[in-house]
Amino acid sequence: PPPRLQALEEPSDSIRETILNCIYAHKNHWRCYQFQPKYSVDTTVANVCDGEKEKHTVTVLWEGDELRSDVFATRDCYPVQSDETIRLFE
Repeated sequence: PPPRLQALEEPSDSIRETILNCIYAHKNHWRCYQFQPKYSVDTTVANVCDGEKEKHTVTVLWEGDELRSDVFATRDCYPVQSDETIRLFE
């Protein structure tokens, strides 16, 4: 039989916060997260879980310099390889 695994500790608050923020950011684009119901911190909106549960509040934080762009390049933003370099990797 395989060796027994040690019991895992709960993740730190920072790790939990980061994972939940990532799930929030990807939820509308990745089907694997769409099984989780959404909730609102707005008290006038009916929520999917009871009021006793702690709910995650998303934090959006820019940690770069103050010159944050509104648009980020996602196409043709990589270095162009010469034909010789491409042949080296084939």
